[in-house]
Amino acid sequence: MADRREDRIPVEILSKFRTGSGRAHIVQVSNLSRSGCMLHQNFSALEPGKKLTLRLGTVGPIESIVRWKDGLDLGIEFEVPLHPSVLEHIVSQNRKVD
Repeated sequence: MADRREDRIPVEILSKFRTGSGRAHIVQVSNLSRSGCMLHQNFSALEPGKKLTLRLGTVGPIESIVRWKDGLDLGIEFEVPLHPSVLEHIVSQNRKVD
């Protein structure tokens, strides 16, 4: 986790992911950068190295891979970083308010 390339922006996004052609699972995304995000799952089926597609609100599917796991929290890396304007749009709609 220490080799993160970019700062993450705190967000609250109910998102969906799929592995292969499986059914969609709802997860909570809690931070976001151009290159990835952290999500919280309600089960423990995803492991580092697993590929998935992620939908952040109306944006996606985004091809991704699980890079780390800590309990039910997962670090996700996007195969292709988000365009800066797409990141800005997602954050403007979902920034976490303390």
